[in-house]
Amino acid sequence: MAGLRAKRGRRADRGVTVVQLAIAMPVVLVLIMSVIQYALFEFANQVAEAAATEGLQAATGYGVPDPGAAGQTAADATVTSQDQMLLQPNALVTVDLVHQTVTVVVTGTALQLVPGLNLPVSMSAAGPIERLP
Repeated sequence: MAGLRAKRGRRADRGVTVVQLAIAMPVVLVLIMSVIQYALFEFANQVAEAAATEGLQAATGYGVPDPGAAGQTAADATVTSQDQMLLQPNALVTVDLVHQTVTVVVTGTALQLVPGLNLPVSMSAAGPIERLP
């Protein structure tokens, strides 16, 4: 009699694991995709920051004839060397000759894993043009 009850109890539990997995798996996948998307966003921020810094260094060097063009070229080269981790990159270099400063702004969109989630990225760097005292 006890063996018969045990068999009936196991039959009633059939498929419970599959149902639990079907409920839990989408939640786990969303969490994993969210973590990966956040990592891609942070990496795109680092790429934009590196491009802005490189553009600033190229533009503020001593004796650079055209700081705007030098900064633009360096920022664009840095963004393109990162294998498109920053989508739709746009480097804007502004030179203020009155105050002898250069500002480099790099904008773009982070690579997206989650469909429909567009994360804009924008980093800037500013500094004075180097000159002899």
